[in-house]
Amino acid sequence: MFLVRNGVDEAPKCKMQKEALRMRDIGWSPAIISAVLGIDVKVILLWIS
Repeated sequence: MFLVRNGVDEAPKCKMQKEALRMRDIGWSPAIISAVLGIDVKVILLWIS
């Protein structure tokens, strides 16, 4: 239900991960992304690395 195709190698990414990457692309800091999405900052850092 929460999986979407990333369009590159058919590997699924969850919608929260895609949103975190989108926020990072527009310049948001990992701490702000973590606060907005309610996800631990360690997870955000793992996703955007």
